[in-house]
Amino acid sequence: IGGSLSVPVFPLRLSPIAPSGALRYELAIRQWIDLFPHRRYALAKLGQTIKRAIGGFELNESDVPLSPTSVDANGAAVANPPARSKRPASKGAPTPRAPIIASGTPQFEAIRALLARHIGPIAKLFVEKAASEANTSDEFCEQLATHVAAPTDRSSFVQAVRKQLAAKP
Repeated sequence: IGGSLSVPVFPLRLSPIAPSGALRYELAIRQWIDLFPHRRYALAKLGQTIKRAIGGFELNESDVPLSPTSVDANGAAVANPPARSKRPASKGAPTPRAPIIASGTPQFEAIRALLARHIGPIAKLFVEKAASEANTSDEFCEQLATHVAAPTDRSSFVQAVRKQLAAKP
């Protein structure tokens, strides 16, 4: 919802430029859709998001492409793996695994604070996302390290995160 107007806002990023200043702060608690590099996929996702927001329409799997495609170094099309579904698991389906670190724990908060020193309040969202997507603690650290701009800061950040992960809850 956009401020005091009570209207939905659908942030759409047109190019791979990170927001800064007041816009970065405003978007810290929002998710946006990247229009690049897969414009068709992004526009389908935007349409799905808008339909959900304005009327709770049900969409079929065919309404949104399963996954965009990328182009490799030789210019050949390469299919990306489909995005993970947020639907509840059905009978017989494997149970979703627990995140690398649970949100709200002292370790989570310590790692969020470490990242927030570099990127501000949006750090919580990035830590939650990395914790749920990463399969290993190394992968978790790598995902978070991408948000730390300076290489010298990045290595000390990763060391501090590893120390937090090794600490007993």
